[in-house]
Amino acid sequence: MRALASLVLVCGFALADDRLVQAFQQAVAALNSGDYSSAETGFQAVLRESPNHLPTLQNLGVVYSRTGRVREAIAIYQRALPLRPKDPGLLFNLGVAYVKAESYRDAVATFEELVEVEPGGSRLRDRDLLERLAGGYLKQNPSTEARASLERFLAAVPSATSDYFLGVALMADSNYEEAAAHLEHAIELDAGSWSSYFYLAKARMQLRQPEAAAALLQKAAGLNPKSPEVFYELGRALKAAGRAEEAKSAMQRVRELRALELKQDAEALRKQ
Repeated sequence: MRALASLVLVCGFALADDRLVQAFQQAVAALNSGDYSSAETGFQAVLRESPNHLPTLQNLGVVYSRTGRVREAIAIYQRALPLRPKDPGLLFNLGVAYVKAESYRDAVATFEELVEVEPGGSRLRDRDLLERLAGGYLKQNPSTEARASLERFLAAVPSATSDYFLGVALMADSNYEEAAAHLEHAIELDAGSWSSYFYLAKARMQLRQPEAAAALLQKAAGLNPKSPEVFYELGRALKAAGRAEEAKSAMQRVRELRALELKQDAEALRKQ
């Protein structure tokens, strides 16, 4: 999941003196440079003298989130929320922290508040985040009422196709027939989404329909030709359908794409 907590770089709540302002700014600079230890020390120093300084609380939550201390991040965001209950950035950060902590019911409730105060849903555009949320929520809450609640939430997020995310969630819950129905509808709504074809193909494989899966994965590969995961699943589907030579070609493409990824990673490391 690549969703990151949003930074608050301005002193929205006034600090008492220039010394605290300087300490806050130094902590922000440390956070931006990845020096989380210094950032944490600086933000905590500000909070000792100004315990309700909202930007400091928010940024300390970012430090905790980025260093894997999700429960501490949640606690600090909860401490900050009464100071500005309708702050979109704070609600988003708290929701992301709940997802990381696998507290999916709390995450949905928090994101519902976010959509109410920010109807455009501009922050909720990360597919990995929403897929993890939808799948985790249904696993923890398998009732019909929970599914209806999730559908309402997803329908209220303009950036999301509710059928797509519900289909992915049902896949995670091994409910392949229903998942396929939702993913087919997602494709009807957006035929250019490679991931809808990809997950529908995985559902078809679970339903022992390899020919249908292979056709879907060929469409996914056309839309996302640099994904080794797509070609790997395509190779599996082709092999299951008895198309051995085509399966070999797909797996060869997997090896080529993974080699390319390793080369790019090595080049990126050399540039650091």
